[in-house]
Amino acid sequence: KEEEGDKYSNAIREDDGQPTLRQDDTSNTHRQGAGSSLSGSCDGDGSCNAASPSSRRNGKRLVLGGFALGSVLIKKQGKFCIGYLDWVVVEPRFQNKGIGTALIKGVIEALKKEYQIRLLIADTPAENKPAINFFTQRIGLTEMVPHVYMSRRVLPEPHASSQVPDQRNLNVSVRMLQVDDLYTVHSLGEKLFEKFPNLIRNWDQHAVMSQFQTDREFSLVAVCGSNSTIAGFALGTYIEKPLQKKKFGHLTWLGVHSDYARRGIGQRLVLEFEKLVREEGCQQLLVDTEADNAPAISLFNKLNFSHKEKHVYFSKAV
Repeated sequence: KEEEGDKYSNAIREDDGQPTLRQDDTSNTHRQGAGSSLSGSCDGDGSCNAASPSSRRNGKRLVLGGFALGSVLIKKQGKFCIGYLDWVVVEPRFQNKGIGTALIKGVIEALKKEYQIRLLIADTPAENKPAINFFTQRIGLTEMVPHVYMSRRVLPEPHASSQVPDQRNLNVSVRMLQVDDLYTVHSLGEKLFEKFPNLIRNWDQHAVMSQFQTDREFSLVAVCGSNSTIAGFALGTYIEKPLQKKKFGHLTWLGVHSDYARRGIGQRLVLEFEKLVREEGCQQLLVDTEADNAPAISLFNKLNFSHKEKHVYFSKAV
């Protein structure tokens, strides 16, 4: 809506059988709905589909009836094999007309033709029953993996309860990710995330390289000992909502080598990342993981993350 400017919606719901968006709170879907996610999906390795139910008559402009944005994830041997359904929106007055279904099918066909995808994934808040019904019954996304988002206010300075254990015997230091670290970080992530289907689907060489190219200043590694062995990593970014004058730091990936687990390294990486987003002016810090990733959730609870939002990721072979 032109008159509302950059007011992005915050949760998918379904009226009369099709998903749309509402704008009345601050859920994770709303926080992720930044302008960059819209332009990014239409630039480069993505697929966009839009429907305009009315045509130009008597000089009137076309009305956007809905849109679907998709992207691809690069997996083994550099192949595009996973498609991601980023956003699906249908304007309320045009719902229950098959537009949402047609838009998604258009994105799937485009991704299959251009990138030969083999799997499609999508997600929505767990309480969003209408959208879940739409994805499962209309689109056939049946495999479900519970996911959780957590957040807390960015603290002005680390407080007493966030102090990490003494690591002097490990000789740990945290520094920015370097190009020579990319292979080691990717390999470590492959081992750490293999037990979590949703995480491993999104983790690949392209994800690490893209992080290095676009958000290097928010990419950290923990190194130990005289050989500077990489013991863990924290990769993230920030999301800006200009009209609302809000910035959110988002820790997208966190991993610690099993040899260094429970030594405070994960905790330190999170706090070091928080320093970076604090300097960027972010007011809130977001984290997410699979719902059954008990070690990660325990760490986030220890660092006072709350406002837990349950999401569901869906997938199907295409």
